[in-house]
Amino acid sequence: MRNFFIDDRLEQVDFLREQKLDLSNFKKMLAFLKDKNELIRIEAVESLYLYKKYLQKKHFKHLLRDRSSLVRSYAVVLFSLFPDSISEVLRYLRTQRSSIVKIGIYTALYEMGEKQYLQEIVNLLFKSRQYRVRIACVETLNSFIDKNNCRLILDIFLKAAKTEKIKSVLHSLRLKIKSLST
Repeated sequence: MRNFFIDDRLEQVDFLREQKLDLSNFKKMLAFLKDKNELIRIEAVESLYLYKKYLQKKHFKHLLRDRSSLVRSYAVVLFSLFPDSISEVLRYLRTQRSSIVKIGIYTALYEMGEKQYLQEIVNLLFKSRQYRVRIACVETLNSFIDKNNCRLILDIFLKAAKTEKIKSVLHSLRLKIKSLST
């Protein structure tokens, strides 16, 4: 059961997302990056995309050392807003063992034009023992879909659906297959 105060802070983050995207609200959002609760930090780091006009690496780089792999994963994706950061992201990749963080790294690299990292996400989809990692791979691959790779990703989803045993992953795959097939 979530704590009332956590719910209150989540509402504050949500409220800021809906407000004017100005410097004042950006600074308020940055304060939530230091929250002791992982969920608050995740929501705040995801919200930084809205404030890319003000965002600098110094605002989120400290999150690469966060104790939460999800926070680190969302934070590293922000590097994709700074195309000159490829070597920095590759250095970070060499230090990571967490598959969740690697998905964020591969996403950042892919979004910076390093398209070969799509294959790394596919590898995680088929090789990871963690169902949460496989679901994250499905969602990430789905976010990469464009007119050039739509058929490729659909084929990947179809192949994964044939061997997937965990219901939640299979459900996610089927939803994506259905939306791509219509």
